[in-house]
Amino acid sequence: MKIILIKLMSTLILFYTGTVFAAQTSGNKISGPVIEVTDRGFVIQEGPEKIVIDTDPNTTGVRNPKVGDMVVIEYQLLAKDIENKGKSLKNKK
Repeated sequence: MKIILIKLMSTLILFYTGTVFAAQTSGNKISGPVIEVTDRGFVIQEGPEKIVIDTDPNTTGVRNPKVGDMVVIEYQLLAKDIENKGKSLKNKK
């Protein structure tokens, strides 16, 4: 009985640590000057591109940068909607 309990606890510990590490995805970073401030976030200029950054209550660091401030932003992409468009390209020959 003790061996079964030890195996079960070991399995649960491995499962728990695996899910914790899987949830910690690394973010991407971009930097540039703030060129516009909106009520939902701000816009930065990175090279020729203008990038709109939305913030939420979970955003840490400087919440309200001013126009002209140089910022470094760590971000993660978040899917809002995923639509299946048919068969994958891998299956086509």
